[in-house]
Amino acid sequence: MNGLKQEYDLMQKRIDNLFNLRLDDPQSITNEMFNYKLKELKEKQAEITDKIQQYTQADENYYITASTILNLAQRALEVFKNSEVLEKRQLLNFLLQNPALHGKNLVFTLKAPFDRVLLTNRCVEMLRW
Repeated sequence: MNGLKQEYDLMQKRIDNLFNLRLDDPQSITNEMFNYKLKELKEKQAEITDKIQQYTQADENYYITASTILNLAQRALEVFKNSEVLEKRQLLNFLLQNPALHGKNLVFTLKAPFDRVLLTNRCVEMLRW
């Protein structure tokens, strides 16, 4: 973000310099060249603004997704117990990767990012010491 903001400011500085050049010496640059460079610099600024907006939106989406995942992880048992069979199956498919029955035991791997939530939960207990 800082790099994009610096690049945007650089484009603005170039626009300002272009205007100053035109004001100080009108003969130094033709109208066509002035308009061409101004348009080019403004387009670059617009691209940078779009990138900044995309990063900002991605950042917001990340926090919303993270909040939803943590909420589901905290309430998974409650949701599972209060669900119908089809809903339980959907929840398990959402959480588990390659589940298999070995005798009476369910063997599975948690899908990302739930595997990280479990790992983080274990680290909290270790950090107490």
